[in-house]
Amino acid sequence: MNICTWNIRGLNEPLKANEVRRFLNNHSIHVVALLETRVRVGNKEKVQKRFGGAWTWFCNYPHSPKGRIWVGWKTADVDLQILSSSSQNVHCWIHTKDHRFSSFFTAVYGLHSVGHRKALWEELNQLSLSSHASPWLIAGDFNSIPYSGDRINGNVVSNAETRDFLQCISECDLNELHSTGWFFSWSSKGTDDPRVWNMIDRAFGNMKWMDSFAELSTKYLNPSLSDHSPIIIPCITNSSSGGRPFKFMNYLADHSSFESIVVDCWNREDMGRPMAQIWLKLNRVKHKLKALHKEEFSHTVEKIEYYRSELDNLQT
Repeated sequence: MNICTWNIRGLNEPLKANEVRRFLNNHSIHVVALLETRVRVGNKEKVQKRFGGAWTWFCNYPHSPKGRIWVGWKTADVDLQILSSSSQNVHCWIHTKDHRFSSFFTAVYGLHSVGHRKALWEELNQLSLSSHASPWLIAGDFNSIPYSGDRINGNVVSNAETRDFLQCISECDLNELHSTGWFFSWSSKGTDDPRVWNMIDRAFGNMKWMDSFAELSTKYLNPSLSDHSPIIIPCITNSSSGGRPFKFMNYLADHSSFESIVVDCWNREDMGRPMAQIWLKLNRVKHKLKALHKEEFSHTVEKIEYYRSELDNLQT
């Protein structure tokens, strides 16, 4: 079960639509938010047919004549209920038919000015009130950055630019998801000299999401035929298959590698709010200690029996 958001910068060309369809198939995407399609309402059915009959689509045309946000899902695998929409977001409930995943999902495509985005932050605040009791994923192109280090070149990042985004993250109690791949999700691709890089495409989860899925790693892939990186969010955890809970064994603390493992895991830089960063550090320590236990201390009974047998052989 994978969710994807991608600012595709136009979807009218048949070759481009075919490439996006191939991308969705290759990465086993079950729910996708395609942003900035530039497809007029009269052409939407023709373009959507290029993706095949497995997909059902919702578009926010009542709020935007250019199809700013398309949400698609594979009905054979996913039940998806649209709950609300606006010019800057589509909010829905996702439930997989194998009952392994359920969550609220808000696909975001922020407008281009600080003033116009104020409505988005207010909408997310309102959605947080009705979504706090369940996992809630928020992802897409925010057209905004919360931190000064999220841009290279271009205009200097000001407090006025980041203030509303940061306040929304705090008031909605959101944590940025751990990610791999490209850090800067958008670039001017040579239209500016020097090239401008921005981290405007992001994925967040509320605390219920972090409780259930924080170990998952969001992937930022190559931009390919857009100037934005697609974001892929895997939504099935290993714990869904019934893995054993982690137990800390005191003898691990006496191992020569213990201290270096903890220091290495703790010193890695993480994004997100302080509590989310602590969670990610603890999670890394857990997985490293599990690997150490498996390598050094697993099958202890068998090893004892082996050495007992060897001792018996030497003494006879």
